Amino acid sequence: MTATLLNDGDNFEKHYWTQFMSTDFPSYESYWTKHIVPMTNRPTNIHFKNSKKLTAAGFTAEDICKAQLHYTTFRHLVRAFEIRNALSGKTQSVLDTDLLSEGLFHIVAAQDVAFEFLQRIAEPNQFDPWASNKKTSTTNSPGSKQAQDKWKNNNGHPLKDIRDYRNHLAHGRMSPSIQSPPKVLIPKISFENAYLDWRLVTDWNSTTNASDQADFDSLDNILTDAWKRTIQYLETEWKKII
Repeated sequence: MTATLLNDGDNFEKHYWTQFMSTDFPSYESYWTKHIVPMTNRPTNIHFKNSKKLTAAGFTAEDICKAQLHYTTFRHLVRAFEIRNALSGKTQSVLDTDLLSEGLFHIVAAQDVAFEFLQRIAEPNQFDPWASNKKTSTTNSPGSKQAQDKWKNNNGHPLKDIRDYRNHLAHGRMSPSIQSPPKVLIPKISFENAYLDWRLVTDWNSTTNASDQADFDSLDNILTDAWKRTIQYLETEWKKII
């Protein structure tokens, strides 16, 4: 009988299959069923077989690496999904920009891990499975960072505006905000650098209806936009490899 996430995944996979994976990222399960389940002890348990059994079955360290990246991508998506729901269901305050930043951290992390996974699929056995970069490789081979960078360079830096926005929130000055109860509005993705001067916004608060500012959106909508575009990209790319 073919394994399914709903019946044979771990507790996270079982739960989030019905929450969003079955509709937004079903190709995750398709890859998992074909390539990852055979490496595990299912139905006895969900864990990987020991090295001796894996080798006998023809699996390598690269296969283990890709399986771990596959799952890590999923877990970052889970956290971003929960933060998105938390932001959508509440009256927002300026402090909730912290939640937005955390959500975008996990979205960008999912992208980075997915890019590494996809590049390892595109170029099997070209990247050290246990090295974060070439400097830490015992075989002087490119590692995780080089795989991520190569995918981005070869594919036109997909979703770059989301990563730039996350970097602005993490490393730049705070974004100005507008109170539009029950929401807080800040510059949309790609508009963050247009409002580095807070005075452009503080004047609006007293003179203009904040909801009319086309360059701004609520925290939950910004995170939802990043979420949807990211998971659509992943589903499209996963379809190509199953």
